[in-house]
Amino acid sequence: MPCLIELGKKSKEVHQQIGKKIAEVCDMAVITTKDKFEDIKAGAMNNRMPADKIIFNENPKKTFQLITMSCKSGDVILLEGGRPKELIKLLINR
Repeated sequence: MPCLIELGKKSKEVHQQIGKKIAEVCDMAVITTKDKFEDIKAGAMNNRMPADKIIFNENPKKTFQLITMSCKSGDVILLEGGRPKELIKLLINR
């Protein structure tokens, strides 16, 4: 999930709101872009998402492991923005 760079001064607030929404609808979030991760995490944690359920990870192989270890058949995974091609290949070839 990439940051929304065009937000200017509102960036922190908007990313915290994104984190809040993540906490409302997700059991776990793996964020692959470090920029604004802390703001997203703060918003999620302020909405009662456990810290260990909102994860920063840039490594496609580790992200693949997190997804495959945490999800079961029929689960839906949202890959948004700058998702690495390596991760997509790993998921397709699973």
